[in-house]
Amino acid sequence: MVCPAADELRLIGVATHLAALAIERTRREAELSRHRDHLQELVVIRTADLSRAQEELVRREKLAALGALVASFRQVAVDRSSSERRPFVLGALVDELLPPLRILARHREVAIRAEVAPGLAMDSYPGPLAEVLTHLVDNCLVHAFADDARGAIVIGASAGPQASVVVSVADNGAGIAPPLMPRVYDPFVTTRPGTGGSGLGLHVAHNIVSGVLGGTIELDSELGKGSTFRLRLPAIAPAMNGQDSG
Repeated sequence: MVCPAADELRLIGVATHLAALAIERTRREAELSRHRDHLQELVVIRTADLSRAQEELVRREKLAALGALVASFRQVAVDRSSSERRPFVLGALVDELLPPLRILARHREVAIRAEVAPGLAMDSYPGPLAEVLTHLVDNCLVHAFADDARGAIVIGASAGPQASVVVSVADNGAGIAPPLMPRVYDPFVTTRPGTGGSGLGLHVAHNIVSGVLGGTIELDSELGKGSTFRLRLPAIAPAMNGQDSG
């Protein structure tokens, strides 16, 4: 027969053990809660640090991009303000011109890219040539695409026959109606009056190409498929105003 006192002692022992386990569990839960709170604080701190670091990285990248853009604008401005003849690589000239041209299309869904054969060397007038390309791209933006239309403009270049260079500006826009094509180089001709175009861009481009650059300009276009302006230029420009080519 079990003594009641022994039962009581056993029950007291079990209760004491359970109480100790409960106290230990409470202590560990409190410790885990402190660790969890500390980890959450660390996550908040590290997230803030990462956000600041990312913001600083973005700021530096924007500053670097802005610096490159300013340098590009500066070089283009220098070239355009001068009709100086000099040797240059056509691909490098187009690369310098792309950022300012993309600024023209910054509010449009029109991509502007280059497909220029490497190593195309010219001894010509980079300033006037840059002006021609700008007029042609601007003409595409104004006339080839509706304001909300998606599209692409490609500046291409390759070596031509007899020491020439073929430069093209092509778009996949609306195209030009056949009756208008013979008149596109006439002054004040525009298909979209009131859109900011003067109707002089293609006229100026034609005069520069056939004048100082010593080349020709051609137009291929199909309604609904796009247009391509193609320049055929001597790699070595003809002498101008008593200058020679050496």
